Amino acid sequence: MPMAAKAIFSVLILYSFCFIIISIAKHADFSETFGSVGMLVFEILVHILVLLYGATAIFMIVKKDAKHMHTMSNVYWAMMAALGLVQMIMLILAGVHHGNTILVCQAENPGADADQCGQWIKTSMALLGVSFVIWTGLQIYFGFVIQSYAVSVLGKHRYGELRTHAMDDWDAKLELNDGHVSRVGTTRTWNSTVE
Repeated sequence: MPMAAKAIFSVLILYSFCFIIISIAKHADFSETFGSVGMLVFEILVHILVLLYGATAIFMIVKKDAKHMHTMSNVYWAMMAALGLVQMIMLILAGVHHGNTILVCQAENPGADADQCGQWIKTSMALLGVSFVIWTGLQIYFGFVIQSYAVSVLGKHRYGELRTHAMDDWDAKLELNDGHVSRVGTTRTWNSTVE
């Protein structure tokens, strides 16, 4: 289980790192095709936060910090919901601005006519929609894996505390009875009376 959670957070770190590097390298294309440079900077900052979150989560897994791992699980769910919502909004906006996208396609591909660009964009939108559904399904699965691991670590932590208290009680009973465990009141026989 910890290996699965580590793998998920490692993929999250790798994804964020690659997105940051590619976005910085392609910043000129981004401003022409996808919008303002301010949006690019915002997305880079968000992915830096995701990268730091993934590194912190791996540290919590290695440290087996039950309390914070549960928090990391909740943050993962919130983060995936927010990112999923943003991607859905971007997909809807891409559909709304279909006409502008065709004009950009024609400007970038001088030999293409409007019908050809329209077909390319329709295909791209279909692929983006399918990718969004697959991505969302994977994120939900990963969220359940991380939550399962967090609950497991928290359960082991609670059991450890319970066991420690039971051992302390046992030691206190031994001290009270000069190193012997009293059997009085601990068992019943066939002829014992209940008072």
